[in-house]
Amino acid sequence: MERQIVRTASRYEVSESFVRALAIDDLILVSNTSGRDYDKQEMSSTVEGQTNQALDNISRSLEALGSSLEDVVRRVVTIPDPANAVEVMRIVGERFTNANATNTVICSPLGGPEYHVEIEVTAYRGIRDADTTTVQI
Repeated sequence: MERQIVRTASRYEVSESFVRALAIDDLILVSNTSGRDYDKQEMSSTVEGQTNQALDNISRSLEALGSSLEDVVRRVVTIPDPANAVEVMRIVGERFTNANATNTVICSPLGGPEYHVEIEVTAYRGIRDADTTTVQI
């Protein structure tokens, strides 16, 4: 069994004792990820900016582990203000066009009023190349 971890410049990873992403063999877990640019320690004030940055952060973590958004099998999107759900999910839908992932959307407070969205994903490295059968119900 092999374990790989990804760390970013997020100060919370140190103070709260967690990693951005963890791979155990081909299973990849990515922590709840905000729209903060970890290199600049800045965060957009817009829903669109934070959503795209969160997805960029997730994509960067997955790529560091030899994976991509196309390998995501499960996503959980937390949006504090239900009024922002349509915009957030439009962007998520555009960025995940080739992924066949399960999806959960939660409207719940986050760590501060400045946060518009956080996204957590589970991926399985290489699943994008698997034969897929669709079962219609």
